Amino acid sequence: MSCKNGFGGGIWPVLILALSTGIVGLLFVLQSHASSAEFGFPASFQTIPPPIVPITPVEPPVSSPTGPVWIATDLERISPRITGPRDSKPHLRGLLTIPIGRKSVTLVNETIHSWMEAKSGRVMLFAYDDFDWSTQSWYSDERIILVRHLKQMKWWFLKRFVTPLTVEAYDYIWFSDDDAHFTWNPNEYMDLLDKFQVELSQPAHVMTRPCAPSVWDVTHQRDTQHGGGPNGRWVDFVECGPLVIVHRELWKRCVWNFVQEDLSSGYGLDEMWYEACHQPKTAVIDKLPMCHKSTQSARAANREFYDPEREWPIYGQRHPHVRKAAKRTLGTF
Repeated sequence: MSCKNGFGGGIWPVLILALSTGIVGLLFVLQSHASSAEFGFPASFQTIPPPIVPITPVEPPVSSPTGPVWIATDLERISPRITGPRDSKPHLRGLLTIPIGRKSVTLVNETIHSWMEAKSGRVMLFAYDDFDWSTQSWYSDERIILVRHLKQMKWWFLKRFVTPLTVEAYDYIWFSDDDAHFTWNPNEYMDLLDKFQVELSQPAHVMTRPCAPSVWDVTHQRDTQHGGGPNGRWVDFVECGPLVIVHRELWKRCVWNFVQEDLSSGYGLDEMWYEACHQPKTAVIDKLPMCHKSTQSARAANREFYDPEREWPIYGQRHPHVRKAAKRTLGTF
């Protein structure tokens, strides 16, 4: 693993947070071009040499990262400093999260550039292999957060790094796979969510090649002559991938807690979060569809432990009282 570098000027402080719970240790290494004074550290901290000594935890507790984790930017970029009531807090519309690897460079770059050009918010990238991203044009942009941990999947990262505190500064959290593709402005999508107060949503699937169809009919794109609405449909089911958008408050009060920290695929989660979270306003957006390229690069890179078929029934086994979604349309808007 390696830390992001290449920031010009200033001093590169390295912060080691050793969090211990019994025999469990956690190492965070943060590298930033900001001065340590911005974090409230004494000036003497700047002279401490940067020891990087991995601590291997044993039997990690729920919600704790396992193994050494290199975070390639400062925490202030993840969630700006918060003081006073929400109206006075630093505010950003969206946080886009994407798992990334060497086989997804082209699609990831397209998505990042689209997001940055629209000035839709920040981007948090989860690198699951050792590909060197430092040559990409966006690499040193202050709106980018890069987390690297080898051989992990999307939901493992999301449980550990997209916490209720992390999302406080954002209205919507975008959970994207690296093979989701869209051509519309992300702000237009969030405008629709604001207008209709949508809490949980996904773009409808384009059903023509080269896009891969969804296995669930309810998430297919529909026009108004075939049951769709001018904007979208109220539903009891949206998929956990390739792209789902969750309102900050729904993530904080329910979805983050419902995500299982020892499962990585998300299979089974999407069948239950509608009922588990007390039927939030859930929608498939027909007006702004997406193309699922279905490259499955993350699955290919982590094939030795990625087993969605095994994980699929586990959510139901752990939460037998939660009814699974019927996967149906409830209305249009």
